[in-house]
Amino acid sequence: TSVWLTWDTNALYIAFLCVDSNVVATYTNHDDDVWREDVCEVLIDSVGDGQQYIQVDVGPLGGTFDRLFAILDDGKSPDGSPGPGERRPWGVQEWDVEGLQAGAAILGQAGAPYGWTAELAIPAAVLMRPEGVAALAPTVMRANFLRHDYASFTNGQDTVTPHNWVPAPAGLAYLSPG
Repeated sequence: TSVWLTWDTNALYIAFLCVDSNVVATYTNHDDDVWREDVCEVLIDSVGDGQQYIQVDVGPLGGTFDRLFAILDDGKSPDGSPGPGERRPWGVQEWDVEGLQAGAAILGQAGAPYGWTAELAIPAAVLMRPEGVAALAPTVMRANFLRHDYASFTNGQDTVTPHNWVPAPAGLAYLSPG
């Protein structure tokens, strides 16, 4: 799996190339459960303060899913006294990346897949809303990139086994922007 990024003042552009001879995909719509099959995910904290981030997923047939996360603190230290506590994400599934553009294609020869590609264009106005601006400019963001690769096999029944790729440092949750 490879991932590339570039940007201009209008959007952040992300492309994935996934090598896969067994592409598992049926979802084609927005807000489908694309994470239940082969999928690429992007998690971006555009401010870099660890307080909120967005998740955008795209599957091999172009189905997408997006969510806004706010990081909540329960206000209790590990010993139960008041203070910084457990930080946990709270997701808003009804939220949508306004203007999101996504595309995907399965790559193959003679009817046999050898991989798939996915591309995203995330509008600057969405990413920079917490900063109160609508255009991208040089900045520092926190991000993470994931790929879920499901291997289908039949052993009396159809099952899928996930294999995940994510460049997360040890000790950090993979479903966070780092």
